[in-house]
Amino acid sequence: MPYICEACGKEFSFKSWLDRHKRIHTGEEPFECVSCSKRFRQKSTLVRHVAARHKNDDSYKKNKDNVRVTHTCGQCHKKYKRKTDLLKHKRMHDDEGLFECKYCGLRFTDIDDLIRPHACETCGKKFEFKSRLNLHKRIHTGEEPFECVFCSKRFSRKSTLVRHVAKQHKNDDSYKKNKDLVRVSHTCGQCHKKYKRKTDLLQHKRLHDDKRPFECKYCGLRFT
Repeated sequence: MPYICEACGKEFSFKSWLDRHKRIHTGEEPFECVSCSKRFRQKSTLVRHVAARHKNDDSYKKNKDNVRVTHTCGQCHKKYKRKTDLLKHKRMHDDEGLFECKYCGLRFTDIDDLIRPHACETCGKKFEFKSRLNLHKRIHTGEEPFECVFCSKRFSRKSTLVRHVAKQHKNDDSYKKNKDLVRVSHTCGQCHKKYKRKTDLLQHKRLHDDKRPFECKYCGLRFT
C-alpha cells in the first residue's frame, strides 16, 4: 500500500520517504549546522554542506558528523531534540489527542502523565501509586526507617531488611523464635528523636516548624 502525500498526492513506497517529502510543504528544517546555524530538510544535505564549507574548522576535524537536530514548533517556535516530543507538545496548541482521566476529567498531552500521575520533584521520575513515589523519595532523602534489631543497620525498605536478617542473623536465637523481627523507626532530622509511626514524626516536626494547625474554638489555644 503506497503512502500518499495529502498536499500534492505524490505516492511513496515507505512512510519515512513520505515524512521527508512533507518537509517541502511544511518548510520544516530539523537539521542545523553547528558551525553557521544554517538549516536543512535532509541530513545528507547538511553533511555535504559541512564537508564543503567547514572542512577546515577545528570542530569538523574532531567530529566529521557534526550535526545538530532540532524540531521546531511552528506556532511558538519552541525547539525539541526528538520529533516525538514536538508532536506531544503540538497537542497543547491543537487540543487534539489529549488523554482524559475518567474519574476527575483532567486532560493530559502525554498518556504517561495519566497512567503515572505521581512525579518525583527531585528527579522527575513518575509512578502509578503515591506509595511507590514515597518509597522512591528515600533515595534522595536518605531516609532509612527500618532498623535491624541485631546489628542496628538501617534500610530504606522493609523487604531489604527482611532479606538482611534472614541472611546475616538466621542462627540467632531471637530470629528462630520470630523470623519477621523488624524494628521500624522514623527519625527527626533536627533533634534525632525517633518514632515508631511516621504520623507521630510528622506531628513532632510541627514543634520545630512552630506549626499548630488545630485551634480550640473556645479559648483559641493551638495544638500540633
